[in-house]
Amino acid sequence: MGAAALPMVAALVVIESLGYTDAGTRFMTIGINPIATRSWKLALFLSFGPVLLVAAGGLAAVVWRRMLPRFFALGCVLAMCTFFYFLVDVPDVQGVYVGWHVGKVAFVALTPLCGFALQEGWARGGWPRALMTLATVIIAVAALPTVLIDLYNNQDVWNRAMGPGFRWTVLLTPDEVVGLSWISEHTYARARVQVEPTIRGRDTWAYVPAFAERRMSVGLPTSMIPLAKYEKGSEEIRTLYRSTTAAEAYDRAVAHCIDYLVIGPPEREAYPHFQPLIDASTGLFASAFRNDALAIYFVPRKGNGSDCPR
Repeated sequence: MGAAALPMVAALVVIESLGYTDAGTRFMTIGINPIATRSWKLALFLSFGPVLLVAAGGLAAVVWRRMLPRFFALGCVLAMCTFFYFLVDVPDVQGVYVGWHVGKVAFVALTPLCGFALQEGWARGGWPRALMTLATVIIAVAALPTVLIDLYNNQDVWNRAMGPGFRWTVLLTPDEVVGLSWISEHTYARARVQVEPTIRGRDTWAYVPAFAERRMSVGLPTSMIPLAKYEKGSEEIRTLYRSTTAAEAYDRAVAHCIDYLVIGPPEREAYPHFQPLIDASTGLFASAFRNDALAIYFVPRKGNGSDCPR
């Protein structure tokens, strides 16, 4: 148990040293999670149903064989999963991500019990083997639709409809690919390249980091990160794109340590005045790249930028 705790302690040290959360920010909250307790019986059955049924048979076999001490470690893991699922949360992540990740650990911990159930049923032969085989087939058939749906969803690029606040499939035009490749190939590795994260929404939160391989000054991450400061920062970036003068936009870009400012279709649609404003500026923004999809502007800063965290 101590060996298992060491990587977690190391992770907390890394989180603190990298500034993953601000000083004084709680890593987690302890208390009843209302999302986890809402219709919890149905939610657990829908999430774990087939596995729980087989694992329950394995637990019965463990008790029958008086082998509980051998499964003590698994019991501790499942107890901790239960505790974290219902009583632990991370601030500002909609109350769902701890349970989601805990579920992955629970599946791993339940696997030995499932294996023990199959082993014991098969080893007994006769009607226990037949009953175990029948039950396994029934449970596998019941679980099959979910498995097929997951397999399809992991490969699907044809669903172009809108989901609940995001697109199921994000498409990049050829010109976007060219522009993002230019960023990756022609900007220095630690450059901050900024789009307007609020207007782009949840489905392109990693647009620049994923496809241009560069950092943003501010974005809207989607999981396991306290969101408040990112929402505040993204609102400040929205204010940058709403600037009424080039000097105002420049000052705000410098204040956020932005090296390259990107204007694409979402920004043009939401802020039609902004690109003409930047193009008309003199000496504040330098046009670095442009095609039909993306316009990329270099933001020269006075001095060496030592006031910007690296």
